[in-house]
Amino acid sequence: MRVHLENLVPEAKIQTAHGQMADEFLEQVMMDFYEGAFDVLLATSIIENGLNVANANTMIVWDADRFGLAQLYQIRGRVGRSHRMAFAYFVYREDKILTETAEKRLHAMKEFAQLGAGFKIAMRDLEIRGAGNLLGAQQHGHIASVGFEMYCQLLEEAVNRLRQKMPTPKPDDPTINLQIEAYISDGYIDDAMHKIEIYQRVAAVESDEELGELFDELIDRFGEPPASVRNLLVVARIKFMSKALGIQSIVERGDRLEIQFGGKFQSRGMIKVVNAFKGRLELLTDKNMIRLRFDENKKLESTMKILELLSTSTVK
Repeated sequence: MRVHLENLVPEAKIQTAHGQMADEFLEQVMMDFYEGAFDVLLATSIIENGLNVANANTMIVWDADRFGLAQLYQIRGRVGRSHRMAFAYFVYREDKILTETAEKRLHAMKEFAQLGAGFKIAMRDLEIRGAGNLLGAQQHGHIASVGFEMYCQLLEEAVNRLRQKMPTPKPDDPTINLQIEAYISDGYIDDAMHKIEIYQRVAAVESDEELGELFDELIDRFGEPPASVRNLLVVARIKFMSKALGIQSIVERGDRLEIQFGGKFQSRGMIKVVNAFKGRLELLTDKNMIRLRFDENKKLESTMKILELLSTSTVK
């Protein structure tokens, strides 16, 4: 190939770069190219690995049909790194019949040529290669039945079994069953992939700091959250606080809220709770349970107040 290029443009200085070179020599070649010591760099796909050469403005990819879509996207990003207009040509052999997949990849590179097209490229790559059946239509009912978080947990356990790896024991999450609207509406986030991402992030929150960061990110990306999303974040806080306090469940039954503990009550914290909710709270010591009569409009507020009183009384 180098001989062919030298015959085409004999006046051009040409150098090669590939993964079999010694590290020091490869580094020197790239530094020389960056400084303009030669005109043409003949390279393998090694250049996709984030090398930034601002003065490179033209690229020709030979046998482009043999590359994956992610590779093509990364390679294309090696030109146009400065104010100079850049060109990337993806070529294949004249008499070659392309596969359907190769045609789709090259068409995607032509279709998504604007700035910030990385996410669209990734989604198109997923569409071309297929995502398997983990989140496909046949699995939809199972996810709807057990919830996305539990589905991911079951999937992780199944993968560990196939790898003959013992799952890491984790404390059981408390059951939170409150009759409130806590969800991400289509009016707030209409993209299904973004919704799944945020639901997963909410499920993984384990501290007030993480929750605050997530809240700020939601405002930055999607705007001020509606009431249903705010409720979702409050439920996430109730969940990780309950877990830290050893609470097994918080369940709404009629106009009563039942908080079931896994062990004995903490006397200091419970005294504060009793004083704060005089006349509305029962201590069922034989069942390790609190039963609270709540105001419908202050359901979450009452739950959070109990957890905060218990948390501030916990001995570190």
